[in-house]
Amino acid sequence: MAGGPNTIRTCGLYLRRVALYPAELWDRISAIAIAHFAGERNRFRGLFRWAPASLAGGAAVLLGDNGRSGENVEKCLPFAARALISSTLLPRVRETLQTMSLDPTDRRILTVLQNQGRISNAELSERVNLSASACHRRVQRLEEDGYIRDYVALLDSRKLGRPTTVFVEITLSGQADEVLEAFEREVKKIPDVLECHLMAGSADYLLKVVAEDTEDFARIHRAKLARLPGVQGMQSSFALRTVFKTTALPV
Repeated sequence: MAGGPNTIRTCGLYLRRVALYPAELWDRISAIAIAHFAGERNRFRGLFRWAPASLAGGAAVLLGDNGRSGENVEKCLPFAARALISSTLLPRVRETLQTMSLDPTDRRILTVLQNQGRISNAELSERVNLSASACHRRVQRLEEDGYIRDYVALLDSRKLGRPTTVFVEITLSGQADEVLEAFEREVKKIPDVLECHLMAGSADYLLKVVAEDTEDFARIHRAKLARLPGVQGMQSSFALRTVFKTTALPV
């Protein structure tokens, strides 16, 4: 089928800013979609490293074609189209597109904003060598696309009288969905818990808790943590000293 990438691009018009992505990127997305529905997991991972990977080439390799790529492309297009609008593949496609759409200037903007969230647009534009208007547009796009989730003030726990950090491993009485959901629903209500992670390993959850001191943590443990639904066991580890911590992600 002629114009395969155009067909795929048409199927994906509902994706944000689709017109800004080059045609060869859609060739790769097409090949990934075909690989997904063909069940070729290893090739699924490898196809994205092709540059470029055409729709015809991707289909031909995946299906072991010996020159009849046009026929195979026509057969695979419905699967590729379904993959692009599939709820299981769409988040992966969207995430990949967004990651690939970040250029070096976007990354410089994110690096600066992670460390200086209150920087003015004028100063930011100078730091990243853009005009003020172009810089503002890029920041807006990064916000709309979800790269910048929020702007917050990072408080000093010592100044606020919460210098003690405790990591608590939680083991639940069961693994049923209702047990996990009940625990997660209630643990969110405890303001002393800053983080809660579902774990693989001996413990079911790992909590990061802040407290005034050991006595205050004993109160939190007894009055709040021990009363969480489904808790069978807890093991607490006190941080002696914070070597370093950061909220800045590598970009």
